[in-house]
Amino acid sequence: MAELVSSADVTIDEINARGAEVAKLVSSKAFVPALLKALEKPPLQTKDAKIKEANRDIVFKVLENITADAQISTSC
Repeated sequence: MAELVSSADVTIDEINARGAEVAKLVSSKAFVPALLKALEKPPLQTKDAKIKEANRDIVFKVLENITADAQISTSC
């Protein structure tokens, strides 16, 4: 399993780029890769609320799109 690496150095541009990648994966119904990408390099150390909110929204976008029980069981 991939190791989660946290960083205070995450920029809003990096978050937005990750969000675009996640949106592509979600639109192609690749939920597991989308979730893994969304959880990549979380901004746990940052004090910038906008960065944290943008990152949260990306993760929620994936979770909101996993709707069927079959999708959930295959994603976990």
